Amino acid sequence: MARSSNFQITGNELQAMVNENLLGLKAGQSIPATNRCLTRQEVANRVHVYTGDASDGGSFIPNSSWQIGNTLYTGPSPNFTCNYNYLNATRLSDSGGNSSLIFEMSQETNPYQNVDLFGFVNGSALRLDPANNLDGMFFGNPQYSPQMSAAVRVGNSVYVQANFGLINPDGASYGWDAPGYGFLEVSANGTLISNQLIFKPFNNTSSTLQSLSYTFTVQANTNYYVKAYSLITYEYYKCYSSTSSNDACASISSLSCSCCGEGGC
Repeated sequence: MARSSNFQITGNELQAMVNENLLGLKAGQSIPATNRCLTRQEVANRVHVYTGDASDGGSFIPNSSWQIGNTLYTGPSPNFTCNYNYLNATRLSDSGGNSSLIFEMSQETNPYQNVDLFGFVNGSALRLDPANNLDGMFFGNPQYSPQMSAAVRVGNSVYVQANFGLINPDGASYGWDAPGYGFLEVSANGTLISNQLIFKPFNNTSSTLQSLSYTFTVQANTNYYVKAYSLITYEYYKCYSSTSSNDACASISSLSCSCCGEGGC
C-alpha cells in the first residue's frame, strides 16, 4: 500500500501494512476494521514498532504523559492519533529473547554436488557473503552468513532458495554434474518448520539445475536457522565408479566399476 506522509493511520490502513509484510502483528492482537484514525496507544499495542525511541536511529511513536485520577501514565498516548510517519517496524535484532537469522551452506562430500543459497526480504536480496561482495553463498564447506537479524524486521517476508547443479554445462566437473540429493532446512527456535529434499540426476551435457525454496514471516523473539546442503548418494544395489565418486557407472564402460549388492553389474 501507499500512504502519504503526515497523515494519521486508520485501522484498515494498518491492517494493509501487516498484510503486505511491512509490519508484524503482536501475538493475540487484532486490528480494528475501521476507517477511524487509531490512537498511538492502539497502534503500539497491536504491532511491533519502535516507541519512545529507536535503536536504529529511525522514527518512532513518541511517548506522552497523562493522568487518570492520582495515577500518572507514560507511553504512547491513548488521546492522540498516530501519524503514519511514526511507524518504524522493529528489527528482529531488537525484538528481545532469541532473535537471530543465520544461513549455512554446506557441500558435504568431496568431490561435492554444488549448492548455492540465497535469501530475500520483501523481495530484496540479503547480502549473505559480504566478504566477497555476493548476495548468495557459493563456496565453502561449510560457509556461514553474518548475523542477519538487523537486516530484517518483524513482519517481513523472508524467501530462501537453494539451487543444486547449474542451468548450463560448465566444463570440467567440480560438482555441478554430480548425482545426489539436495536438502533445505529451516528452523525456528530449534524446531524444523521446513525440511525438504530433492534428487538431482547425473548429467554432464545439459542443465542439472534443481531448486528448493521456502517462505516465512519473521516473528518476534525467534531464532531462525537456514541450512542448505548436498550429498552424493547412490542406491545401494547399483554399480558405482571405483575411481570417481561423481559417477554411478552402470552404463559407463570407460570407468572401472564395482558392485555393492544385488542387481548390480
